[in-house]
Amino acid sequence: MFALGDILGEGTYGKVREGVNLQTMEVVAAKSLDKRLIKRQRNGLENVKREISVHKRLGKHPTIVGLIEVINRVEKSKM
Repeated sequence: MFALGDILGEGTYGKVREGVNLQTMEVVAAKSLDKRLIKRQRNGLENVKREISVHKRLGKHPTIVGLIEVINRVEKSKM
């Protein structure tokens, strides 16, 4: 479970917020994507899937932001 704070940046599909893992108190960047915006963009869904896939393949690297998890609930408008 994460608590979200200030907006750190915005992009084509959504926003990046500062987050805190409530169990470990680790500070993270949480990217929140609006599914409606993704669907409106040409190749939007494919681009997001590719970004997730690349992050998963990179694993842990000292100079690359890592992927902790992807949360995509069907009933929600954001992922």
